Amino acid sequence: MLRTYWHADNTPIATTIDQLLYDLRKDDGADGLIFDAVSFADIIEDADGRIALDAMLSPYNKLETKMGILQKVMERAGTEIKPVSQQLSEPFTQNGTANVACIFELSDGQTISVFFHNPDTTPKKIMPTDEMVSWKWLLNKKDITIVVAPEKGKDLNVRQVATRLMKLAEKNSPAFQRTNAKRAEKMQALEGLKTEVAGLEKTLKDKQHELEVAKIEAEDRGNQANQEVTDLEGNEIIELEDKIEQETTQETTTTNQGGLSDAEMVALIASQAFTSIYRKDEAEVWTRTALFSRPGDGTTPDGISGNE
Repeated sequence: MLRTYWHADNTPIATTIDQLLYDLRKDDGADGLIFDAVSFADIIEDADGRIALDAMLSPYNKLETKMGILQKVMERAGTEIKPVSQQLSEPFTQNGTANVACIFELSDGQTISVFFHNPDTTPKKIMPTDEMVSWKWLLNKKDITIVVAPEKGKDLNVRQVATRLMKLAEKNSPAFQRTNAKRAEKMQALEGLKTEVAGLEKTLKDKQHELEVAKIEAEDRGNQANQEVTDLEGNEIIELEDKIEQETTQETTTTNQGGLSDAEMVALIASQAFTSIYRKDEAEVWTRTALFSRPGDGTTPDGISGNE
């Protein structure tokens, strides 16, 4: 950006406000700083650090009066937009120098900021008698000092600079509002997505919990089924053993109805077998006698007397 000089009526020399704003946006490029309102958090973030000052040494008394006057000038200079509030920051250091910033909030959401520093022999200190000099001007987050205050380093008439700034702010307002409307839509959509993601994460967490519970229940059912099978097998084995024992006992009872001992049972069986064999032989003898004996002589076929 080239330095821009102004006529006494606060119009730029050798250019127009429209051309000047176009050049600012072109210089801004993809950063979009000229469409992004600034806050104290942004200012402190770029600072080296805050300065803790004694309340009796605060430079706010002079600056507050000076900024009150500046706000009135901006109100008169603005037609479509007006400043609605202004705030002074706490002292902070930037590039080794003590600074104080003032932010003016405009009715369309834009901001105009001015930075003051102490250029005397003690730049890191601010005394009540120090004269704070403006050295940096922002339209939203875009540094436009070279455009509205080319006499950088001098304590310019802030009324003149304020008038120049308001002219630029009014020209920038339509594009700023369009950009921020889209930004608001994007932010709303982003918040909606965040809410949706949060809901999905909760659903996922619930499902994971349900899955863990289902795993535990399935494991319990499996253990229970295994135990039931084990119990069933044990019962079947016991029933089978009981049945075998019962059948064995029944057979023994049937065989040993007389209540005999094992030795007595063996003797009984042997006796019955012998008796059966003896009776068979005796029957054969009497059969032969009946077949071969002569009636009346009283003899057997072998000549044996029947009276013997």
